[in-house]
Amino acid sequence: MSSECLAIAWSVSHNACRFHSIRIDAVHYCELEDVLAEKRKRRSFLRSNAEPEDTPSARLRLLYRTLHEDQKNLASVVQYLKLPYMTRETCKSDLARLVSLLPNLKYVDLPEGLFTDEGSCHFLKGELQARCPDIRKMAYMGGSERSLEQLGQGTVWRNLEVIELSRLRIDPTILRHAIGSLQRIRALKVTDMPSFNDELFQESDYLPPFPALDELIFERTPNVTIKGVCNYLQHYHVQDALRTLIFTATGVHPSSLQQILELTPRIVKLSLVESITTSFSATSSPPLLRSTSLKVLHYEISAAAPANAYASTVSTYYNYLASSLIAGGLPGLHELYVRGKGSSSSKSTPC
Repeated sequence: MSSECLAIAWSVSHNACRFHSIRIDAVHYCELEDVLAEKRKRRSFLRSNAEPEDTPSARLRLLYRTLHEDQKNLASVVQYLKLPYMTRETCKSDLARLVSLLPNLKYVDLPEGLFTDEGSCHFLKGELQARCPDIRKMAYMGGSERSLEQLGQGTVWRNLEVIELSRLRIDPTILRHAIGSLQRIRALKVTDMPSFNDELFQESDYLPPFPALDELIFERTPNVTIKGVCNYLQHYHVQDALRTLIFTATGVHPSSLQQILELTPRIVKLSLVESITTSFSATSSPPLLRSTSLKVLHYEISAAAPANAYASTVSTYYNYLASSLIAGGLPGLHELYVRGKGSSSSKSTPC
């Protein structure tokens, strides 16, 4: 066994009862790093014109060798595996062999192709599903509709806690089955999915209920409206769980925020990023924003048209926000983010 392999074995076995996370980097500093660097220099003297060694890839293979030859079953302790981007993209076979040794793995950095069911990732995904049943975070992007459908069948990753959905073309009923089957899910992010609509929040006698979540994020989901959101938030177990709610380019209008705050007594973070075409006064005058639990508010309203064609229109929304703050409706607010004038960026204002 090489000195580097021995170094990895030592770091794994040292105080193994608390060891559960592995991170492979191009540069990793430990007590033996200087010694190993010298040995690598001497070893490369006769091959100075050869291709430079890919250090993270070499360490990935050495880690597999160490855990494979280990007699103390230290692989069962590992729960987190973190890798550089290029390593997970170019060493899929090596990564598949490694995860096959880690039955209690909860989180691993994966190549992007795995989330879209690319053919080059089938072996890796098969090993993850067969050998790592306790995975807690997974993403499903356009092309992985059949993999998402498996969740509804309860055959893979039943302990998932965090799910990201993006650009999927899938029937809402199948999607509801998949999400509702996850008993431990606590966070959901939905991006670029017009098919995700208010229907998913409706009560049904033959579909599992939409789960109570700690964090719910919608980005560019125009068919999610205040009607569906309020329908979801009316349940007490949902109100008790929700802490973070984020809307970016959805069907939720800024005038609806107080309806949401009334149904989320424990909310800590609320974000609304929206482009508008009509002034705030064009809608019915809603009550001012009020929440005793809210600590972070992103309120970023911009004009849908270019330039400053709707500058006065946008100001009506910020006047509403200012009135809410002056009235003392948000006493627990610590951070406020608004869109800077004439800028596409947001600014933080301490409260």
